This record gives sequence, C-alpha cells and structure tokens, in this order.
Amino acid sequence: SKGSVAVESSQELERDRVLKRLRETGYPLELRVAAAMRNADAFYVNQSRHYVDPITSKIRETDVIGCWRAVRGDKYVFTYLVVECKSKPRPWVVFDANEGMTQDVEILLGSLSTLELYEEPQLLTRVKDPFFPVQGTFLEPVQFGHAVVDSKVGKTDNVDNRDDAYNAVMAAMSAVRGFLNDVDSDELAAAARVAAVVLPVVVTGGSLYRGWLDDTGDVDIEAIDLAWVALRYDEEPRVRRCAIVREAALPDLLRRAKKTADVLLGRAQPQGL
Repeated sequence: SKGSVAVESSQELERDRVLKRLRETGYPLELRVAAAMRNADAFYVNQSRHYVDPITSKIRETDVIGCWRAVRGDKYVFTYLVVECKSKPRPWVVFDANEGMTQDVEILLGSLSTLELYEEPQLLTRVKDPFFPVQGTFLEPVQFGHAVVDSKVGKTDNVDNRDDAYNAVMAAMSAVRGFLNDVDSDELAAAARVAAVVLPVVVTGGSLYRGWLDDTGDVDIEAIDLAWVALRYDEEPRVRRCAIVREAALPDLLRRAKKTADVLLGRAQPQGL
C-alpha cells in the first residue's frame, strides 16, 4: 500500500542520514583499528574502556586497547597498545633535532611504560644482552621527535587554544597512565612471573610529516607513515614516547607489538643465528 511504501521510504531516508553522520565521526576508524588488531592475532581487544585521568581525576574513555601475549611456562610478557583515533585531522608534523636515530636499547626501553611483577628487573637484563634481537620490535633504533603540531600552526580557531595533534598525544599518554593504575593482579595473572610493555598510540586518518631544520637554517618536511614523539606527561621528570601512525601503516606497528612480546620473553631467535 501507499502507506507502507511511505514508511519504508522514511526509514530508508533516516538510515541514510544516520549512516552519513556516523561516517563523519571517528567511530568507523575505531572499529577498523579494533578489527586490524584482531586480524593481527591480538590476545584481546578492548574498545571504549574507561579509566581515571591521573591529572584531573575525571573518568575518561579510551578508544581501543590491544594486547599481545607471549607465554613460556610460568612466564608471561604482555605488550599493550593504548590507542587514540583521529579520523579526519589536518596534516600533522613531528619535529626532531635531525641528530640521527637513538640506538641505545636501555634508553629505548626507558622511554616505554613498563610493569614487572618480578623481584628483579628482568626486562632491562634481557635487552642489554648483546644478542638481543631488536629488529622489528619497539626496541629497534628510532628517530625521537620533540614536538608535534597540526597544520593550523599560528591560528587560534580551536576553542581551548591548544593544538589538536598535541592534545591527541596527551590523551593517549593519559590513557596509558590511567590504564596502568587500573591494571589489577588478576588481569596480569599475578601468580605467574609477568612483565608488560604499554605504548600510547595515536592512529591518524590524515597525513603525517617529519619536520627538521636543514643545513641552510630553514625548515624542511617529508611525508612519513610512523613517527615517535617523546614528551613529559605528568610530575615525573622522565619523558615517555608515543607512536603516531597513519592508518595504512598500522599493520606493521601491530606486528611489532607481537614480536616485542616474543623477544622480551626470549622466544625469537637472536640476530645472526
């Protein structure tokens, strides 16, 4: 009848409007990130997990958390990625001092948030082994950036007058601190010997650039897929790193998460063997 056709037409129009609005939000990116983690053999994936912000004491929500686990006997190593998703940002630039890669594994490990339920620190002992296989892990040499900005530099159209790129990184780092505060003994199987590495990540649907000062004293940039920025988050004087990755390059970062857990447990073959 004409009435039923009109109802169906109205429902279809409403569905189209809802889909259009949803596709303009960050939800599709969050869902794709979670799906990519499951496809990368994550031990578990948690979406929209809540935590207490360690600075403001307010309840906040993470976008996605992925966990990879390596097990041998009573020994467990977990790698967690705590992800903030930004689906349609302006291009971002990560600035560095153009002084080359950081290769010291002790510094690289120290730039990560770690948790160990051992009487002695086992992770540091492991990475200081000269045969420790860093390639393809979070301990391989990286170029550390010291600042991240978006392409609206110099403008003040943001209501809180803060940089969106910087805010995204701070949100991811805040989520890591809140997550670590919330991790309980059951989640990490406290009866076993456990170590965990927790990395804040911002996944961007936009463009990403590395920026530096060239030999002529002028700023230069180049397009990249992955950047590492080291910033201080709270009252602790040490800096931590955050990964900023374009969505297209996310699968490689997820492979690194899995391999990091494996090599820290000692399951991967040393380099050269």
